[in-house]
Amino acid sequence: MYLYLTIGQLLVAPVAGLVPQGFTVRQPKCIYLVDPGPCKDWVKVWGFDYLTNRCIFYYYGGCGGNPNRFYTKAECLETCRVYDDPNHTRRKPDDDSDMLRRTSMIGIISICNRVNSKIIK
Repeated sequence: MYLYLTIGQLLVAPVAGLVPQGFTVRQPKCIYLVDPGPCKDWVKVWGFDYLTNRCIFYYYGGCGGNPNRFYTKAECLETCRVYDDPNHTRRKPDDDSDMLRRTSMIGIISICNRVNSKIIK
């Protein structure tokens, strides 16, 4: 059981030390993976994906989560978007399957958060 909690915590931890070489972030909160949190009072919010330099929407549950949460796309872009350096090539998503993989990861993180909150109580 302890190992499961550790894996769940690793999935939702900030990845500040794991930013690929050549990527730039404007603020530390832009590095976090989007996290809907354990609650179920769903609100549409925006989170920054530093790998694609885009803001993506997701549904936040109303509690928990992390700082990578913005209530408008404009706020997300203004806070986190990095304007491309002409000498740097940023990874582009290949197709819709890339977004599907990210959405699936958000679902996994959400499930881990819910399980962790039930185990801890």
